[in-house]
Amino acid sequence: PSVLAVPVAALISTADGQPAVLVMGSSGPRQRPVSVGLFDDADGMIQVSGPRLSAGDQVVIPAS
Repeated sequence: PSVLAVPVAALISTADGQPAVLVMGSSGPRQRPVSVGLFDDADGMIQVSGPRLSAGDQVVIPAS
């Protein structure tokens, strides 16, 4: 799986409480389950990996 760094604010939870991110697709944002890794507190970024993530994916930060 690909490993990416995303803003912590991009993390969401699935219905069963697992971490996920929203990735923008041609028909709108799609939820992608992820595993989380290292956290960069200084920059507010977190490492995520998942089989359906690719370099260049546009990650959506949900409105709060």
